[in-house]
Amino acid sequence: MSEKVHFYLTTYTTVVPCAQGEQTLNGHHFPLETPQLAADFIKYNTKLAKPKLVSSKYHEIGAGLKNSYIQFEKKKVGRVAFLGGSITYNGGWRDSIVNYLEHRFPETKFEFIAAGISSTGSTPGAFRLERDILSKGSIDLLFEEAAVNDATNGRTNEEQVKAMEGIVRHVKQSNPAADEL
Repeated sequence: MSEKVHFYLTTYTTVVPCAQGEQTLNGHHFPLETPQLAADFIKYNTKLAKPKLVSSKYHEIGAGLKNSYIQFEKKKVGRVAFLGGSITYNGGWRDSIVNYLEHRFPETKFEFIAAGISSTGSTPGAFRLERDILSKGSIDLLFEEAAVNDATNGRTNEEQVKAMEGIVRHVKQSNPAADEL
């Protein structure tokens, strides 16, 4: 069994120029002219750190996606929402999930709500949930992602847990049959 390795950066600073190429990806993803400089900086200026949260202490595996399956397969409609940071904002992962669901349930009329905003975590998500997702109606399936940004944005363990619990409770209050991933 392999252990997960966590890193943190020291307080050293360096500048990696990014002046060439098209800036077309709306956010922090752009081509680096000298990627080796960035790789070397990370390699020589990181130290191993102990993990802050052990996820198994804060979640339990539920009954799966049975409610969403019934909604998509039998009722032929579904509202799926994506909340979180750049993983849910940018194309790629989110688009793969959308394509999978449309392929898996070809007769289902889906509404997909893309409510990701780059560099945000669970606390901003908890505050945006009503406005950006639930104001459009109850949802059947929620994908919430914040792991990368919560630690980077300096949220405490307690803040992270409370924000995620608030998101799940609010979604369940809106639609008790909703599934979350």
